[in-house]
Amino acid sequence: MYIDIGATSRKEVEDAGVRPGDPVVPVSEFTLLPGSRSYLGKAFDNRGGCAAVITTLKEVVNIEHPNTLLGVISVQEEVGTRGAKRPLLSPTRM
Repeated sequence: MYIDIGATSRKEVEDAGVRPGDPVVPVSEFTLLPGSRSYLGKAFDNRGGCAAVITTLKEVVNIEHPNTLLGVISVQEEVGTRGAKRPLLSPTRM
């Protein structure tokens, strides 16, 4: 398994004290990673996706257009896809 710690060089990895084979445990606290350009935190992909959906809808709410816009956010996709469900309408019936 390869784990990205945000380092951009072997020296940064060594300075962080990380060695091949080190055991790892995910940390969920927000952390600035070595190099000060990368961050570590719980569910960044999900939070970033939610922020993108919300920001996009806020940007287009006052723009006139003929479309119906939906912002869809799902949860627990990594735990048996319990949050992801089949759409009520098939794409051909939408």
